[in-house]
Amino acid sequence: MSAVSDDNLGCRCTIPTSDRFEVALRFAGALGCVGLFLLGLVLFQLPFEYSNSFSAGTGASCAAQGIGIMVISAAAFVDNIYGTVCIQRNFGFLTHFCGRGLFFMLMGLYAAPTISVLKQLGEQDNTSGTQATLALVGVIFSLLLGTAHLVLLCYRLLDGSEKKELNASGSVVPPSSLGGGGASA
Repeated sequence: MSAVSDDNLGCRCTIPTSDRFEVALRFAGALGCVGLFLLGLVLFQLPFEYSNSFSAGTGASCAAQGIGIMVISAAAFVDNIYGTVCIQRNFGFLTHFCGRGLFFMLMGLYAAPTISVLKQLGEQDNTSGTQATLALVGVIFSLLLGTAHLVLLCYRLLDGSEKKELNASGSVVPPSSLGGGGASA
């Protein structure tokens, strides 16, 4: 197992290498995770509230997807606010800017087919309607947030600031040792 860097543990607002854009995206990411968590909750509740519309297999699949979305959204929510060793080891992609961007983009794309169902549920005047409306906002916000992460990452890569950060962390293998064909015996 690789060692976890202590620089990324603790409150995310106090990390010295974070700029204002990263802090703003982490705060927005926490809000997006609330919407995605509500999406998981809606998907989990659907087979129980509308049991006559679901077969056993379809209902179990929908509930399992809801549980999965809730677990990963809760982990992403916590990681956006406070870095822990447990989340870094089990959900390592959330600790890097590119991983978070792809997470939000893929979750939004994964949940895109549920938009019509969420819109229909949102028209109800009860708790399920409110949850579905907030989940719909979370899905759309997730797509926008993923795009913002990836655009900022591309800007940083073109600017060179992300390359400097990667080289400083020692996670990049020096080019001289990459298959250059060492001395033959």
